[in-house]
Amino acid sequence: NMDSIAEYSIYDIDGTEKCKVVAEENSVYHVELMKYDYVKLCFKLYDKKSFGLGDYIYLQSDGGKQKFEITEIQKPTYDTVDYSLKCSRDPFVWIDGVSYRYATEVPVYTATSIYGCDSTVHLHLAVTMSPTAVIHAEPFIVTRDNLKVDLYDRSENIVSRRWILPDGERPDTEHATFDYPADDDSTIVWLRVVNEEGCADTARGVILFDAVEVNAPNLFTPNRIDNNKFYVGHYYIDQMEVSLFTRQGQLVYTFKDKDDTWDGTYNGVLCPQGAYVYVIRYTSIRHPKSWLIKKGTVVLVR
Repeated sequence: NMDSIAEYSIYDIDGTEKCKVVAEENSVYHVELMKYDYVKLCFKLYDKKSFGLGDYIYLQSDGGKQKFEITEIQKPTYDTVDYSLKCSRDPFVWIDGVSYRYATEVPVYTATSIYGCDSTVHLHLAVTMSPTAVIHAEPFIVTRDNLKVDLYDRSENIVSRRWILPDGERPDTEHATFDYPADDDSTIVWLRVVNEEGCADTARGVILFDAVEVNAPNLFTPNRIDNNKFYVGHYYIDQMEVSLFTRQGQLVYTFKDKDDTWDGTYNGVLCPQGAYVYVIRYTSIRHPKSWLIKKGTVVLVR
């Protein structure tokens, strides 16, 4: 039934369209082709009921009438549902070009198919919660006394993670470490996490460098003229608290004055020769509310 054909296209065997011909008066089609061994003919019909599988179409050419069997009929879908899943933080751009963010939005899209019929598509949009990437850094302010930074992933309900650090990426591990590049005032670390639904989130952490310094001797001699007191050298200090302990943990001296010293006595009595532990808590001028700690051992020699 040639009267039912609105147009047809001719394809090479690899699917490349060669030409498209629109019906002329009296359903007479004229097409000029290069020589191909195999071609595929696709017909667009005015009336989708005109043909069925197993029917034949006859085309007239210079070589005579050729018979073609109908082997496939593609029909448009008149009413269907597009089931889609989106992550809570990501917009979802549908076939209508509109961005949807909430599952309560239920749009309907009507499209004209290539077969000349209108199809209605309903969007069923489900929203899954995206993970929240959380970085915990110890310390988040580094000094020259300690350039090592420990990073911990505090994210929940995730299946994979990736660290991006100043010295390169890290594998899927909850705990990562790196040495701070001391020449930088600050450096950035990244953590990307993914949950079971494939939703992702990225956290950005800033690690700061503080030029503050505290220095303590490793030995002093109270009975001599030189180096006879324990003192703390400091640079860019705002506040400082110093405590000294025996190896058994007994507190023998403490002071908060940045210029104070320890003479090696406990309640006015000379302490015995040996090693003592010091703990220095301090803040810097740059970050006066962030307390830093330095621990070490000093030997008292008589």
